Amino acid sequence: MDPRNQPQFNPKIPISEVLKQEQTGFVTSAPTIPRSGSGVVPKDSQNKIIKTYKSDAADAVRSQQQVSVAKIAIAQENQRRAEGEEIGAAPKKRTGLIFVAIILLLLGAAAIPTVKYILNQKTVAVPIAVEKTIIPFDHQENALLNYATRTELLAALGVVKAKPQTNFSIEYIKILENIFDANQKNVPTKIAPDIFAGILGPNMPSALARSFDSDYMFGIANSNNPKPFLLFITSSYEQTFANMLKWETKMTTDLAPIFNLNLSSTTATFTDQVIINKDVRAITAPDGTIVFLYGFLDNNTLVITTDPQTFQDINSRYVAARFVQ
Repeated sequence: MDPRNQPQFNPKIPISEVLKQEQTGFVTSAPTIPRSGSGVVPKDSQNKIIKTYKSDAADAVRSQQQVSVAKIAIAQENQRRAEGEEIGAAPKKRTGLIFVAIILLLLGAAAIPTVKYILNQKTVAVPIAVEKTIIPFDHQENALLNYATRTELLAALGVVKAKPQTNFSIEYIKILENIFDANQKNVPTKIAPDIFAGILGPNMPSALARSFDSDYMFGIANSNNPKPFLLFITSSYEQTFANMLKWETKMTTDLAPIFNLNLSSTTATFTDQVIINKDVRAITAPDGTIVFLYGFLDNNTLVITTDPQTFQDINSRYVAARFVQ
Protein backbone atom coordinates (compact mmCIF):
# COMPACT_ATOMS: atom_id res chain seq x y z
CA MET A 1 0.00 0.00 0.00
CA ASP A 2 1.30 3.33 -0.94
CA PRO A 3 2.25 5.25 2.13
CA ARG A 4 0.77 8.34 0.62
CA ASN A 5 -2.63 6.74 0.84
CA GLN A 6 -2.19 6.15 4.57
CA PRO A 7 -3.51 8.75 7.00
CA GLN A 8 -0.85 11.15 8.00
CA PHE A 9 -0.19 12.00 11.67
CA ASN A 10 1.57 14.98 13.01
CA PRO A 11 3.42 14.21 16.21
CA LYS A 12 3.72 17.91 16.92
CA ILE A 13 -0.04 18.17 17.65
CA PRO A 14 -0.62 17.72 21.39
CA ILE A 15 -2.54 14.65 22.47
CA SER A 16 -5.20 16.86 24.06
CA GLU A 17 -5.85 18.49 20.70
CA VAL A 18 -5.97 15.06 19.06
CA LEU A 19 -8.53 13.94 21.62
CA LYS A 20 -10.58 17.09 21.10
CA GLN A 21 -10.49 16.69 17.32
CA GLU A 22 -11.31 13.02 17.60
CA GLN A 23 -14.35 13.81 19.70
CA THR A 24 -15.50 16.27 17.00
CA GLY A 25 -14.75 13.72 14.24
CA PHE A 26 -11.83 15.61 12.69
CA VAL A 27 -8.11 14.81 12.87
CA THR A 28 -5.64 17.19 11.33
CA SER A 29 -3.29 15.39 8.95
CA ALA A 30 0.36 16.03 8.56
CA PRO A 31 1.51 18.58 6.02
CA THR A 32 1.62 17.37 2.42
CA ILE A 33 5.06 16.16 1.37
CA PRO A 34 6.32 18.24 -1.54
CA ARG A 35 7.03 16.51 -4.84
CA SER A 36 9.39 17.39 -7.67
CA GLY A 37 8.07 18.53 -10.97
CA SER A 38 8.88 15.20 -12.70
CA GLY A 39 6.82 13.34 -10.14
CA VAL A 40 9.87 11.29 -9.18
CA VAL A 41 10.76 11.50 -5.58
CA PRO A 42 14.45 11.76 -4.94
CA LYS A 43 16.05 8.88 -3.19
CA ASP A 44 16.98 10.95 -0.25
CA SER A 45 13.46 12.30 -0.06
CA GLN A 46 12.04 8.81 -0.48
CA ASN A 47 14.14 7.64 2.38
CA LYS A 48 12.92 10.55 4.38
CA ILE A 49 9.34 9.78 3.39
CA ILE A 50 9.72 6.16 4.35
CA LYS A 51 11.45 7.16 7.51
CA THR A 52 8.80 9.70 8.25
CA TYR A 53 6.10 7.23 7.52
CA LYS A 54 7.65 4.71 9.84
CA SER A 55 8.09 7.34 12.43
CA ASP A 56 4.55 8.57 11.88
CA ALA A 57 3.24 5.05 12.00
CA ALA A 58 5.00 4.44 15.28
CA ASP A 59 3.78 7.75 16.59
CA ALA A 60 0.31 6.87 15.40
CA VAL A 61 0.42 3.60 17.30
CA ARG A 62 1.61 5.43 20.33
CA SER A 63 -1.07 8.05 19.78
CA GLN A 64 -3.74 5.40 19.41
CA GLN A 65 -2.52 3.83 22.62
CA GLN A 66 -2.63 7.21 24.34
CA VAL A 67 -6.07 7.90 22.87
CA SER A 68 -7.33 4.58 24.13
CA VAL A 69 -5.82 5.16 27.53
CA ALA A 70 -7.24 8.66 27.53
CA LYS A 71 -10.66 7.40 26.54
CA ILE A 72 -10.49 4.87 29.33
CA ALA A 73 -9.32 7.55 31.74
CA ILE A 74 -12.12 9.86 30.62
CA ALA A 75 -14.69 7.11 30.94
CA GLN A 76 -13.39 6.20 34.37
CA GLU A 77 -13.42 9.87 35.38
CA ASN A 78 -17.01 10.25 34.16
CA GLN A 79 -17.93 7.10 36.07
CA ARG A 80 -16.18 8.37 39.17
CA ARG A 81 -18.04 11.67 38.85
CA ALA A 82 -21.35 9.91 38.44
CA GLU A 83 -20.61 7.62 41.37
CA GLY A 84 -19.31 10.62 43.29
CA GLU A 85 -22.67 12.34 42.91
CA GLU A 86 -24.47 9.24 44.07
CA ILE A 87 -22.01 8.63 46.82
CA GLY A 88 -22.11 12.30 47.73
CA ALA A 89 -25.90 12.18 47.83
CA ALA A 90 -25.83 9.63 50.62
CA PRO A 91 -23.97 11.88 53.06
CA LYS A 92 -26.42 14.63 52.20
CA LYS A 93 -29.29 12.32 52.99
CA ARG A 94 -27.57 11.18 56.16
CA THR A 95 -26.88 14.78 57.10
CA GLY A 96 -30.53 15.66 56.47
CA LEU A 97 -31.69 12.74 58.61
CA ILE A 98 -29.32 13.73 61.40
CA PHE A 99 -30.59 17.32 61.21
CA VAL A 100 -34.22 16.15 61.38
CA ALA A 101 -33.38 13.88 64.31
CA ILE A 102 -31.76 16.76 66.18
CA ILE A 103 -34.82 18.97 65.55
CA LEU A 104 -37.13 16.22 66.81
CA LEU A 105 -35.00 15.77 69.92
CA LEU A 106 -35.08 19.50 70.60
CA LEU A 107 -38.84 19.61 70.10
CA GLY A 108 -39.24 16.64 72.42
CA ALA A 109 -37.11 18.29 75.07
CA ALA A 110 -39.12 21.49 74.75
CA ALA A 111 -42.38 19.55 75.08
CA ILE A 112 -41.37 17.88 78.35
CA PRO A 113 -42.34 20.86 80.58
CA THR A 114 -45.70 21.14 78.81
CA VAL A 115 -46.41 17.44 79.30
CA LYS A 116 -45.44 17.69 82.96
CA TYR A 117 -47.72 20.71 83.38
CA ILE A 118 -50.65 18.86 81.79
CA LEU A 119 -50.06 15.80 83.96
CA ASN A 120 -49.83 17.95 87.06
CA GLN A 121 -53.03 19.73 86.09
CA LYS A 122 -54.82 16.38 86.06
CA THR A 123 -53.71 15.61 89.59
CA VAL A 124 -54.40 19.04 91.09
CA ALA A 125 -57.83 19.36 92.65
CA VAL A 126 -60.01 21.88 90.88
CA PRO A 127 -61.06 24.57 93.37
CA ILE A 128 -64.80 24.95 93.85
CA ALA A 129 -66.07 28.35 92.86
CA VAL A 130 -67.13 30.32 95.92
CA GLU A 131 -69.99 32.75 95.63
CA LYS A 132 -68.93 36.34 95.94
CA THR A 133 -70.63 37.89 98.95
CA ILE A 134 -70.48 41.24 100.72
CA ILE A 135 -67.93 39.87 103.19
CA PRO A 136 -65.95 36.61 103.05
CA PHE A 137 -67.38 33.65 104.96
CA ASP A 138 -66.05 30.40 106.43
CA HIS A 139 -69.07 28.16 106.08
CA GLN A 140 -72.29 28.14 104.07
CA GLU A 141 -75.74 26.72 104.65
CA ASN A 142 -78.76 26.96 102.35
CA ALA A 143 -82.24 27.82 103.59
CA LEU A 144 -84.64 26.55 100.91
CA LEU A 145 -88.15 28.03 100.68
CA ASN A 146 -90.92 26.54 98.58
CA TYR A 147 -92.55 29.96 98.50
CA ALA A 148 -91.22 33.39 99.44
CA THR A 149 -93.30 33.84 102.58
CA ARG A 150 -92.44 34.66 106.18
CA THR A 151 -93.75 31.32 107.37
CA GLU A 152 -91.51 29.47 104.90
CA LEU A 153 -88.55 31.66 105.89
CA LEU A 154 -88.92 30.91 109.60
CA ALA A 155 -89.34 27.19 108.90
CA ALA A 156 -86.25 27.06 106.65
CA LEU A 157 -84.16 28.94 109.22
CA GLY A 158 -85.35 26.52 111.89
CA VAL A 159 -84.03 23.61 109.78
CA VAL A 160 -80.65 25.31 109.39
CA LYS A 161 -80.37 26.07 113.12
CA ALA A 162 -81.18 22.44 113.97
CA LYS A 163 -78.14 21.17 112.03
CA PRO A 164 -74.99 20.33 114.00
CA GLN A 165 -72.87 23.40 114.36
CA THR A 166 -69.65 23.73 112.40
CA ASN A 167 -66.73 25.66 113.76
CA PHE A 168 -66.80 29.00 111.96
CA SER A 169 -66.24 32.72 112.40
CA ILE A 170 -68.77 33.70 109.75
CA GLU A 171 -71.50 31.39 108.45
CA TYR A 172 -73.40 32.47 105.35
CA ILE A 173 -77.03 31.34 105.16
CA LYS A 174 -78.18 31.61 101.58
CA ILE A 175 -81.92 32.20 101.23
CA LEU A 176 -83.27 30.25 98.23
CA GLU A 177 -86.68 29.70 96.70
CA ASN A 178 -87.74 26.88 94.39
CA ILE A 179 -88.56 28.40 91.02
CA PHE A 180 -89.94 26.43 88.07
CA ASP A 181 -87.91 26.82 84.89
CA ALA A 182 -89.12 26.48 81.29
CA ASN A 183 -89.00 22.66 81.62
CA GLN A 184 -91.08 22.75 84.80
CA LYS A 185 -88.14 21.75 86.95
CA ASN A 186 -87.47 23.22 90.37
CA VAL A 187 -84.43 25.47 90.30
CA PRO A 188 -83.30 26.86 93.69
CA THR A 189 -82.82 30.61 93.14
CA LYS A 190 -81.62 33.28 95.53
CA ILE A 191 -84.47 35.54 96.62
CA ALA A 192 -84.20 39.16 95.49
CA PRO A 193 -83.20 41.76 98.14
CA ASP A 194 -86.48 43.70 98.18
CA ILE A 195 -88.58 40.52 98.43
CA PHE A 196 -86.40 39.14 101.22
CA ALA A 197 -86.65 42.43 103.10
CA GLY A 198 -90.43 42.38 102.70
CA ILE A 199 -90.88 38.87 104.20
CA LEU A 200 -88.23 39.62 106.84
CA GLY A 201 -90.08 42.67 108.17
CA PRO A 202 -93.81 42.72 107.49
CA ASN A 203 -93.97 46.14 109.15
CA MET A 204 -91.05 47.52 107.19
CA PRO A 205 -91.79 50.64 105.10
CA SER A 206 -92.10 49.64 101.47
CA ALA A 207 -89.74 52.47 100.48
CA LEU A 208 -87.09 50.89 102.71
CA ALA A 209 -87.51 47.47 101.05
CA ARG A 210 -87.20 49.09 97.61
CA SER A 211 -83.96 50.85 98.62
CA PHE A 212 -82.28 47.43 99.05
CA ASP A 213 -81.75 47.00 95.35
CA SER A 214 -78.33 45.37 94.96
CA ASP A 215 -77.35 42.58 97.35
CA TYR A 216 -77.79 41.28 100.87
CA MET A 217 -76.35 38.68 103.20
CA PHE A 218 -77.82 36.87 106.18
CA GLY A 219 -75.52 34.92 108.47
CA ILE A 220 -74.28 34.01 111.91
CA ALA A 221 -71.01 35.12 113.49
CA ASN A 222 -68.94 33.10 115.97
CA SER A 223 -70.10 29.50 116.26
CA ASN A 224 -69.11 29.41 119.97
CA ASN A 225 -71.46 32.29 120.80
CA PRO A 226 -73.73 32.64 117.72
CA LYS A 227 -74.76 36.15 116.78
CA PRO A 228 -77.06 36.65 113.76
CA PHE A 229 -76.46 39.55 111.39
CA LEU A 230 -77.92 41.12 108.26
CA LEU A 231 -76.09 43.04 105.56
CA PHE A 232 -77.84 45.11 102.91
CA ILE A 233 -76.40 47.10 100.03
CA THR A 234 -78.40 50.25 99.33
CA SER A 235 -78.23 52.83 96.55
CA SER A 236 -79.43 55.72 98.72
CA TYR A 237 -78.04 56.29 102.19
CA GLU A 238 -80.47 59.12 102.94
CA GLN A 239 -83.57 57.17 101.91
CA THR A 240 -82.48 54.02 103.74
CA PHE A 241 -81.54 55.79 106.95
CA ALA A 242 -84.75 57.85 107.00
CA ASN A 243 -86.90 54.74 106.57
CA MET A 244 -84.89 52.78 109.14
CA LEU A 245 -85.83 55.48 111.64
CA LYS A 246 -89.49 54.98 110.72
CA TRP A 247 -89.17 51.21 111.18
CA GLU A 248 -87.61 51.42 114.64
CA THR A 249 -90.98 51.17 116.41
CA LYS A 250 -91.68 47.77 114.82
CA MET A 251 -88.18 46.59 113.99
CA THR A 252 -87.55 44.48 117.09
CA THR A 253 -91.00 42.89 116.80
CA ASP A 254 -90.40 41.87 113.19
CA LEU A 255 -86.84 40.64 113.77
CA ALA A 256 -87.30 38.98 117.19
CA PRO A 257 -87.79 35.42 115.79
CA ILE A 258 -84.94 35.92 113.30
CA PHE A 259 -82.43 37.25 115.87
CA ASN A 260 -83.74 35.34 118.92
CA LEU A 261 -84.40 38.64 120.68
CA ASN A 262 -85.72 38.73 124.26
CA LEU A 263 -86.28 42.38 125.11
CA SER A 264 -88.61 41.93 128.10
CA SER A 265 -86.04 43.37 130.49
CA THR A 266 -84.84 46.11 128.18
CA THR A 267 -86.18 49.43 127.06
CA ALA A 268 -86.92 48.94 123.35
CA THR A 269 -85.83 52.41 122.55
CA PHE A 270 -83.04 53.21 120.15
CA THR A 271 -80.30 55.61 121.14
CA ASP A 272 -77.27 56.97 119.37
CA GLN A 273 -74.05 55.10 120.03
CA VAL A 274 -70.54 55.07 118.55
CA ILE A 275 -68.66 51.88 117.67
CA ILE A 276 -65.21 52.05 116.05
CA ASN A 277 -65.82 55.69 115.17
CA LYS A 278 -69.09 54.88 113.39
CA ASP A 279 -72.49 56.18 114.41
CA VAL A 280 -75.01 53.45 115.17
CA ARG A 281 -78.54 53.20 116.56
CA ALA A 282 -78.73 50.73 119.44
CA ILE A 283 -80.98 49.22 122.12
CA THR A 284 -79.27 48.72 125.46
CA ALA A 285 -79.87 46.64 128.55
CA PRO A 286 -80.23 48.30 132.01
CA ASP A 287 -76.50 47.88 132.55
CA GLY A 288 -75.80 49.75 129.29
CA THR A 289 -74.86 46.64 127.31
CA ILE A 290 -75.90 46.87 123.68
CA VAL A 291 -78.29 44.04 122.77
CA PHE A 292 -79.40 45.18 119.30
CA LEU A 293 -78.06 47.73 116.82
CA TYR A 294 -77.85 48.86 113.25
CA GLY A 295 -75.41 51.14 111.49
CA PHE A 296 -73.61 51.84 108.21
CA LEU A 297 -70.13 50.64 107.34
CA ASP A 298 -70.18 53.20 104.54
CA ASN A 299 -72.86 55.11 102.66
CA ASN A 300 -73.99 51.96 100.86
CA THR A 301 -73.65 49.11 103.39
CA LEU A 302 -76.10 48.62 106.28
CA VAL A 303 -75.46 46.20 109.15
CA ILE A 304 -78.08 44.87 111.59
CA THR A 305 -76.88 42.66 114.45
CA THR A 306 -77.07 42.08 118.20
CA ASP A 307 -73.50 42.59 119.39
CA PRO A 308 -70.90 45.38 119.09
CA GLN A 309 -68.09 42.84 118.63
CA THR A 310 -69.93 41.28 115.70
CA PHE A 311 -70.29 44.75 114.19
CA GLN A 312 -66.52 45.25 114.49
CA ASP A 313 -65.70 41.82 113.04
CA ILE A 314 -67.98 42.40 110.08
CA ASN A 315 -66.45 45.81 109.50
CA SER A 316 -62.94 44.31 109.54
CA ARG A 317 -63.86 41.68 106.96
CA TYR A 318 -65.63 44.25 104.83
CA VAL A 319 -62.61 46.58 104.80
CA ALA A 320 -60.24 43.66 104.08
CA ALA A 321 -62.42 42.44 101.19
CA ARG A 322 -62.52 45.90 99.62
CA PHE A 323 -58.75 46.28 100.02
CA VAL A 324 -58.14 42.97 98.19
CA GLN A 325 -60.44 44.01 95.35
